[in-house]
Amino acid sequence: MAPPREAFEATTGRESTDDLWQAIYTQRAIRYWQDRPVPRALLEQVIEAATKAPSGSNSQPWVFVVVDDEAKRNAIADALRGLYERAQPLRAMIEQGEQSQDRTERLMLRGARSFFTRLERAPALIVPCLYRLTSPTARIPPRCWPGARSTWPSRT
Repeated sequence: MAPPREAFEATTGRESTDDLWQAIYTQRAIRYWQDRPVPRALLEQVIEAATKAPSGSNSQPWVFVVVDDEAKRNAIADALRGLYERAQPLRAMIEQGEQSQDRTERLMLRGARSFFTRLERAPALIVPCLYRLTSPTARIPPRCWPGARSTWPSRT
């Protein structure tokens, strides 16, 4: 169930569209957040869209956790910021990339620094969690795969 267009427009400040190509060609990465609340219906729609991603044998090995409680978001942000501050190689890579002549690299790494240092500004976090990660092909004997017999270890 889609939230009303007004929810999207109020949250993003932009008009929504039904034109798939317009959506694809005008999408942008979100590197910075505003601390305005996101309507629950919009969060649910984003998660519903994410569940449409393909997965092997349609196993859909995921669940999503929404963290919109301010204290919990702040605790996660503090932990991530602490990790960033202690990870000197990571900081050095980001700082070096922020000076890059390549605009795309510069923007990406400035966004990465913002992610590590300002996550508490995000009004909600959607955390994808994977589970049941097994391959359906693990149950298929190698003789079913053409050419695999010679390279597959024999089963006794």
